[in-house]
Amino acid sequence: MKTIIYMVRHAESPYNEGTERTRGLTTKGKGDIEKVTDVVIGSFSIQWSDAFIWQDHNDDNSGYIHRLVIGRAFKGRNLGLNLLATAEEYIKLAGKKSAKLDCMADNDLLNQFYLDAGYNFISRIDKKHWSASLFEKILT
Repeated sequence: MKTIIYMVRHAESPYNEGTERTRGLTTKGKGDIEKVTDVVIGSFSIQWSDAFIWQDHNDDNSGYIHRLVIGRAFKGRNLGLNLLATAEEYIKLAGKKSAKLDCMADNDLLNQFYLDAGYNFISRIDKKHWSASLFEKILT
């Protein structure tokens, strides 16, 4: 498997905690985004532990799926479900019993996507500037 990491970090405004999702991009940053979305179909990452988010629910029997994204040009083709299934299979091959993931608690569409994909809502965590929904799927 070949992994390519693209980092687009050309924000036009200074960093202020809690505003990361609303900061605009410079002209260079917008150009870099266009290049990346032309070549990337989708991606995800898997961690074998995530005590920061999962706290008391963190365990050694799970794989933690993060950064599941689909390029906007490929929206509406069920690729999200396909990537999710690929991540789950990888977790199973590693001998883990469940897949866990989280998303922003206020993103109703994404929360419903994970429920529709067979994940069970476990909990909600609230931090200073954000909240997350925690989901788990037992892999068979």
